Amino acid sequence: MTRPAYYVAENEVYMKTERIRLAVYKVICLAVKNHGHGFAAQIQMMQGLQYFEHLSEPIAEILIVLENEFDHTHLADDILR
Repeated sequence: MTRPAYYVAENEVYMKTERIRLAVYKVICLAVKNHGHGFAAQIQMMQGLQYFEHLSEPIAEILIVLENEFDHTHLADDILR
């Protein structure tokens, strides 16, 4: 169910709008925290970084939101490794 969120994130124009960006973050963070989406998110984020130059900052922000608001640090550790 997170595929639409990743498709929205691929579009740089959408990610410039704060409300859309925060909604994408929330969808991904809730999926990681509550539904075991960590490994799939890691793969999507790594592929997104390879293909879409503008995603570096949003992915870093997702990891910060995931740590600060959802108390989940495992995904950030895995991506940094």
